[in-house]
Amino acid sequence: KISMCYTKKINWSGKYGLHSTNSSFILFKELLKRLKPTGLKVHDYEIASIGLDQGINTIATYNARDFKEISEIRIFVPPEPEAPPPM
Repeated sequence: KISMCYTKKINWSGKYGLHSTNSSFILFKELLKRLKPTGLKVHDYEIASIGLDQGINTIATYNARDFKEISEIRIFVPPEPEAPPPM
């Protein structure tokens, strides 16, 4: 059973964090119903729903497969970071 949590944007010293809201929870439930993720993928869908609710439709991730089924999300895979030079 899915329970609803409600939080809002919080300002930490001029920096904002995105959190779930009533409307992101509705999007989250719609994604779960439509795509039926299992396991830890459920958390990725919650991240996507919070972003979509805030007008964010692009996610930067090295784990593109976690979001590939969500057609509303564009995925940006950044270049792999370079290894530091040997000491």
